[in-house]
Amino acid sequence: MEPLYIEKTEATPYIELNDLTKKFVISGESRPENVTQFYVPVFNWFNNYFNNNNDSAEQRNINLEIHFDYFNSTTGKAIYELIAKIKTETITTGAEFKVTWKYNKFDEDLLETGKELALLLKVNFEFVALN
Repeated sequence: MEPLYIEKTEATPYIELNDLTKKFVISGESRPENVTQFYVPVFNWFNNYFNNNNDSAEQRNINLEIHFDYFNSTTGKAIYELIAKIKTETITTGAEFKVTWKYNKFDEDLLETGKELALLLKVNFEFVALN
């Protein structure tokens, strides 16, 4: 399956989705003018990943690494929906799913947002404070 790479801009995050290297990364700021349109390729990539993947459950395990410096509320909704979708698909296939939520150690708001997502979605989150 073709990896998805989206270079970051001032308003959009870097995205790398690669099933061969098992790298699933969203990193940077996310405040695009049209959040839905920006994240469509991400949702489509995961749709293809789950619909066209004949690997064993273990090989389908996903560790989604998220490291936002900032994101707007519309991005928050998109990330919530993305995590919920991946959770549903991994449960269906028997794969494991974890979110590694990276945040600046002084940014309590981003840490709390990650904790709220973990609680609401009942997904395994690992919190990593960065300098």
